[in-house]
Amino acid sequence: MARPWIKLLDPGLTALKAAAGTSFEGRLGLARALNGRARHEEAQEFLDQLLAEDRSHAEAWFERLLCLSDHAGDDEGLELLGQLESLSDDELQLVYQCLALCLFVELAM
Repeated sequence: MARPWIKLLDPGLTALKAAAGTSFEGRLGLARALNGRARHEEAQEFLDQLLAEDRSHAEAWFERLLCLSDHAGDDEGLELLGQLESLSDDELQLVYQCLALCLFVELAM
C-alpha cells in the first residue's frame, strides 16, 4: 500500500532509502532502520535479498530474526530455523555471537 505522506513523518528513513542504493551495508542499514520502526515486512524483503547474497552475514541474520512477529506462523519460524541449521559451524557461531552481543547491549540499556 502506497503511503506517500509517511515521507513527511519520517524524513530520516526517506534519506536512508535514497542513500542505500545497491550496496550491501546501505541496504542492511535500511533494513535495520525499518525493523527499528516495526516495519518488519518491509525489512524482511531487504534482508531476504541480503541473505541470498551472503547467507553467513551475522547481522543480517539477527535483523531477519527480528522480523518474526507475534502473528508469524510456526512454518515461517521453522523455515528460518532450517536455514540457520544449514550454515556451517563457523558461520553459525558468528550468528550466535552477534545475537549474544545484541542481547547484551539491549539488557545493558
